[in-house]
Amino acid sequence: MAKFNRGEYGYIRDRKKRLLITTGILLAALLAAFFLGLILFNTRLNLLTLLAALLVIPMANFLVSYIALMKSITPSSQEKDDVDAAAGDWPVLYELTIPDEKRIFFAPYAICEDHEVLMYFPKKEKLEQAQSFIKDKLKRQGLNAKVKLCADRNEFLKEVHKLPPKEEDRAEEKDAALEKLLTSVIQLSM
Repeated sequence: MAKFNRGEYGYIRDRKKRLLITTGILLAALLAAFFLGLILFNTRLNLLTLLAALLVIPMANFLVSYIALMKSITPSSQEKDDVDAAAGDWPVLYELTIPDEKRIFFAPYAICEDHEVLMYFPKKEKLEQAQSFIKDKLKRQGLNAKVKLCADRNEFLKEVHKLPPKEEDRAEEKDAALEKLLTSVIQLSM
């Protein structure tokens, strides 16, 4: 099974599958340890019960991560093709899940340009909160990038078409700055 990295198309689906499998394995190991201890020792007071109790913590952690990703938005392959075509040579990040202290923001896709991050963010009511949170996080990392979130897919595609074409013979400093911005946006996602 191929592993997807954050920012790649298919990451959320792959991450959910891995979290669910890991949770299932831990649950099976927990139940096996508990019942094996109960059968072998005829009491709950044994080391296998302790092992089962300790397995609850990582299992719960994986389960909570899975539950948090359940509301995530995966773009259709048609949307992916449209965004890829509109972006041209600019890098596109997919399926970003950005947590803050109180909630999780889902962005199906984002495009990073030299000093700008353009994201499609379908939850209009949380748009300003997400935009200020992302801009603040990038600023803390020493990046003074413009952050624009669009709640409408067509508006997002119009903004993408406004981006200047990526130059073929770019300076290495520009490529390094773009790579740093991409890495920072990916690190915001869980």
